[in-house]
Amino acid sequence: MSELENSLKIVAKGTGIGFLGVIFSKVFGYLYRLIVARVGIEQYGLISIGIALYAILTTISTLGMSNGILRFVSYYREKNEPNKIKGTILSSLKLVTPTGLVLAIILFVFSKPIAVNLFHDPNLSMIFKLFAIAIPFSAIRDIFLNVSKAYHKVQHEVYAKNILENLSKVILTFLLIYFGLNIFGASLAYTISIFLSLVLAYYLCEKKVFSIFKKSLKPVYMYKELLSFSFPMLFSGMINSIIGWTDILMLGFFKTSSEVGIYNVALPTAQLLYIAPLSLTAIFIPVLTNTHAKENKEDFKNLYKATTKWIFLMNLAMVALFFLSGDIIIKVLFGSKYITANSALLILGVSFFLAYLATNSNSVLVVLKKTKLILFNVIIGMILNIVLNFYLIPLKGLIGAAIATGISMTTIAILSFAETFYYTKAIPFNFSYLKILFSILVAYFVTSYLTRFVSFLPSPVILVISSFIIIISYIALLFLTKSFEKEDITILRVIRRRLLRFSSK
Repeated sequence: MSELENSLKIVAKGTGIGFLGVIFSKVFGYLYRLIVARVGIEQYGLISIGIALYAILTTISTLGMSNGILRFVSYYREKNEPNKIKGTILSSLKLVTPTGLVLAIILFVFSKPIAVNLFHDPNLSMIFKLFAIAIPFSAIRDIFLNVSKAYHKVQHEVYAKNILENLSKVILTFLLIYFGLNIFGASLAYTISIFLSLVLAYYLCEKKVFSIFKKSLKPVYMYKELLSFSFPMLFSGMINSIIGWTDILMLGFFKTSSEVGIYNVALPTAQLLYIAPLSLTAIFIPVLTNTHAKENKEDFKNLYKATTKWIFLMNLAMVALFFLSGDIIIKVLFGSKYITANSALLILGVSFFLAYLATNSNSVLVVLKKTKLILFNVIIGMILNIVLNFYLIPLKGLIGAAIATGISMTTIAILSFAETFYYTKAIPFNFSYLKILFSILVAYFVTSYLTRFVSFLPSPVILVISSFIIIISYIALLFLTKSFEKEDITILRVIRRRLLRFSSK
């Protein structure tokens, strides 16, 4: 077996586990939103603002260490240097923990002025206080989970973050809202679920992967290396988070919490497109780092090409479904009062499709230690995002927010592709992409025609039928047009074996 085939099998295996975890996370994340959304549009808008501010501060608190841990732990693991692995982990914990605590205290203490002066609603104060408590928990948890991923233990993130966090969040939210606590209960449930997830993440990392506090192993601290690598990632991660949440926060500033609530139906629905890249990249950086450490340039490029193609073909089906049944998806999941979010969903869907294609390009830049370029890209995107949101939201409301976010994210993707090509000379796109486009277009028109005959059925039934037809016809056309290449067959074989093994249990 070649090194490339072995790497692809590791990625495919991690993708299968990661995909199931992300699906579970998205389903229960959606249930959480659905429960809160049913309380009321305004209340849903308020908690959306709270989550947005929490997400930005959590990103800052991690100091960009997530990719640093993945990169350095994977590298030192390949070089068999456990002292440096332990030093990397302890260094990141000693840097991230106090930062998370400071940010949590600041948000907790100044929650009322922020709620009243920025968002004109004192009800946000208690929400901010509850989310503030979760900030250090989330930052520390991510360190343990990234150590596990560096050891190819993607299932640990699935157990701790995708399953435990989301399951406990939904159950607690339902119970607390049932007993009349409403958005206070939903915020409290969010914080408790993060803490429970942290406990499990630590246990799995310490007992199943690498004993961080084993006294017999003397750590070689990596403060300088980690900060040098991660500092640009801190700002790029922080700016990415700002880009992702600026539209929500600026809608809350310029418009009403009700409009924020409607927009926050389109945004998480469009973010379903992140399932494919998140699943594929769950283990992509560690595997790519191992290949880079072996100085195998050809396998490095082919691995990048194969995984980018799978993001393309998987997400294309989701975008087609948005255009086919976006309004039905919103109506079924959130109710007819949120149907005006459909236009924003289509804009964000196309934008995220283009942006997420560059996910692996970004990973390549991380492995090559070109983190300053990533920072440059996101600064350009952030400036575009803020300027466009400032101009478009007062004019077009949530549609303006969607356009602003779409343009900024697509710009970042284009820059990332160009820089990856400059350093690797790898172009992920080839003739097979045209075959894939042809397949989805035919599948779309066939599904659109056939679903006319079932238009009298209830919306949920129409959604299931249209989803089934477009996916089956798309997969069939991919095989008929011979869109799969040698590397794709390797991935398909791994998926097939895992499905057979699962069905036989």
